[in-house]
Formats: sequence, C-alpha cells, structure tokens
Amino acid sequence: MACSNLLITSKQRLLLTAATILTLSLPTHSFAWGADGHAVVGKIAIESIDTETREWLEEIILSTSPSSLRFACNWPDIVRELPQYDYSRPFHYVNLPRNAGSYQRERDCHDGRCVTEKIKYFAARLAQEQLSIVERSKAFNWLCHLTGDLHQPLHAGFSDDRGGNTITVNYHQDQVRLHQLWDRAIITKLKPNWQRFAWELSSSIPSKQAVSSQWNLSAVDEWTNDSHQLVVGKVYPEKLTISTRYEQQSLKLIEKQLKLAGLRLAKILQAIRTGQVNRDSLRNN
Repeated sequence: MACSNLLITSKQRLLLTAATILTLSLPTHSFAWGADGHAVVGKIAIESIDTETREWLEEIILSTSPSSLRFACNWPDIVRELPQYDYSRPFHYVNLPRNAGSYQRERDCHDGRCVTEKIKYFAARLAQEQLSIVERSKAFNWLCHLTGDLHQPLHAGFSDDRGGNTITVNYHQDQVRLHQLWDRAIITKLKPNWQRFAWELSSSIPSKQAVSSQWNLSAVDEWTNDSHQLVVGKVYPEKLTISTRYEQQSLKLIEKQLKLAGLRLAKILQAIRTGQVNRDSLRNN
C-alpha cells in the first residue's frame, strides 16, 4: 500500500512539474499582482522564516527555489482558468459595502468563499499532517497566493465598483481598469525584473527583524480591514489620467504591501510549523 501511494504521489508530482513549465511560460498579465508580485511575496516569506521552518516546508513542497516559488504562488491563478476550478474564482477577493467600516463575515462572506476565510482555511489545511503531501502542497500554493491577493488593497475593495474593476484610467497611453493598474500595470512598468525587485524589498527589511510564531486565524480579519482602509484613503486617483506623483506614491504603497504580505506569510508558516494554528478551525469552508 505504501508503495502504491508513493507511485500516485510521483505521478501527481510530474503533473505539477508540467504545470510549472506552463506557469513560467505565461505572460505576467495573466495574474493578479502579476506573476511577479506573487513570486516576490513568496520569496520574501522564504527569506524571512527560520531554518527549521524552511526545512519543514521543503519536505512538503520539495523546493523553495525562485522558479518553484513562482510556480507555487501563482498556481491558483493558473487553475482558475480550468472549468473544474471555476468555483474558486471568489476565493481571490472580498468586497465590502461603502461606509461599512470593517469586515464582517456574516455580511461580506457568509458562505466562506472569499479571500479572508480561505486564507484561514488553507492555513489550517496546511497544518493537517494526515493529508497527503500533494494536498498540503496545494494548500501552500493557495496560502501564498491569497496572502498576496489580500494585500492588494482593491482585493478588499468596494462591492459597488467590484474592487475598482468598473473604473477605467489612462496610464502611459494605455487605458486600464483601476484594479488592473494596482494588480500589475505599475509593477510591470516600473519594476520589470521580479527577482531584482524581490531582492530590493528583502534588502530593505531589517536583517535582525524576527518573525514571531505567535499567530491565530482571526488576524486575517484585521489584515482585511487594513487593506480596505487603504482603499478608502489612498487608492482612488483624483483624476482618471494617472499622474507621475500618483504613480510614485502608489509604487511606494505597493512595495510596502508586498513586504507586509511576505512577512505575514512567514509568520503563518512558522505558526503552523510550531503548532500554533488550530487544526479544527475549518468552520464550514
């Protein structure tokens, strides 16, 4: 039986490898935050966790190389284009009513199918040692990707404009949706080399900054509120033609959010590895 399980796992690994090649060949405009942005989040997280957590994670996902992380942290955007994963589209965002103030699960995500609740779900799932390596690998992929998504402010935006998707702005002779501007257009324009971008952001994090293993699932609600407050106060431009000033201010905020996402993902991983995540907290997700 053990041998049979190993063969199944190896076959699934081959499929994941093929998907990796596909991921690396796809253009960055296929993804939220851009494929580069999600890869940056994963790289910052890996560089921020302790040695024990990195070794633990490599037993699950096999490799934490830049190419492997780029695949893992973008995998959810690949599979949502497949019919069998169409159900996962709402996992990437949560929308709040205007003047809502803060996230409320009963109002904003009653069925658990939003980015806030799915981060909790996949964190708890990654903590389940009885699951197969393949299932836990998928849980990491989702966790990396969705943690990045939540820190793109418009993934916690207003429901009436679908997170800025109904607003078109002019950016360097192109017309793009406001949501698209924040997802990828600014990063693609100003930071085209993702590994150099990740290095720049990682280098700006104090080397002695310790990542705590103390974390619980309810913190994700606070992160949702943080992102939503950025939407309220800093994301919407005064004019539909994007100015250099707005572009530079937005880049600084994007850099801050990517670093924060990476550090928070690191905190989740260390909390899981040290047994701080409640494995019984899946709550109908």
